[in-house]
Amino acid sequence: MIDHLHESLQSQWRLLQERWENSIDLWNDVVRRHFETAIWADFEERMSAGLEGLEFLCAAIADARREVA
Repeated sequence: MIDHLHESLQSQWRLLQERWENSIDLWNDVVRRHFETAIWADFEERMSAGLEGLEFLCAAIADARREVA
């Protein structure tokens, strides 16, 4: 179950990153640059850390399941 949620979140995050990259050419002004530095950069770091944590959790759960099986 958590594996599926991790994969889904990771997939949606990749899609959002792709859309962000596509929007840069269309939204190229000082407001976008402020958003990118003030909001987006922090969000990217948090998502990366969160996805890494979920990956670690999935691996730990899989190991625990193997040990009790």
